Amino acid sequence: MAHPSAARLIPDCRVSVDGKKLDTEKDAALTRVEVDLDVDLFGQCVLVFNDPQQKLINGKDFESGTAIKVEIGFSSKLQKIFEGEVVALEPQFRRDMPPSLRVVCQESLHRLALSQMTRAFNDVDDKEIANKIAQEHGLSADAPSGTKEHILQGNVTDAAFLRRLAQKHGNHLRIEGKKLIIGPPPSGASITVGPGDGLRKVKVRVQSNTQVEEISVHGYDPKTKKEFVGKAKGSGVVGEGTSKYGKGKTLSFAGHEHQPADQATAEAMAKGRMR
Repeated sequence: MAHPSAARLIPDCRVSVDGKKLDTEKDAALTRVEVDLDVDLFGQCVLVFNDPQQKLINGKDFESGTAIKVEIGFSSKLQKIFEGEVVALEPQFRRDMPPSLRVVCQESLHRLALSQMTRAFNDVDDKEIANKIAQEHGLSADAPSGTKEHILQGNVTDAAFLRRLAQKHGNHLRIEGKKLIIGPPPSGASITVGPGDGLRKVKVRVQSNTQVEEISVHGYDPKTKKEFVGKAKGSGVVGEGTSKYGKGKTLSFAGHEHQPADQATAEAMAKGRMR
């Protein structure tokens, strides 16, 4: 009898459709799972099924909007790596190969990119903007507050507009369940890897020529007619790397997309970009 710890080393991939694990027949037909988590676009997952009888191609198991979740890991210790919905079906018919179905899924954030819009937000901060847009899409929002100002959404989608607001402070835009979140990416637990964990090779590369010690964001106050500058240096592990490999180097931002409204905003933007 195999030792219980041996189950830890058996890789597994679980796909759930509408909250239910794929049945045995569909799971056996699943030949490929591709997950691309792109923070600048939308996370995407592609499922490929062999479908010689064309049951899935002609069926309704993967209608548009069907919830999809993908988990990977070892044995019972699976972790969710993708959660979204079906956006496209691509039947494939190739010579000398059985028919197959390619199911394309995207994170639910894609719904905020279906149409472009032009409008003005007057005397509001990022939190109020996020709340308003989230309510329009039936969501709640969690975003940092800040200086109130006038902001134009100029012929861009809500997703692109919110992403710009997030990137202004070095944050990311994501949806968790029914909540729209603007903030730092979620941090996972520390992982300790050693020879006994199946490790075969480790390769580390440090690009020291692209490291900087300090970030500065420049703005202009029309009332005082003076420039203000927000600066930030790395802290913790980031600070150790920047001070060691980027000593004396400063990366400055001036007139880049969004101008800081005041000194506090400039410092927050610099701190976010250094994160």
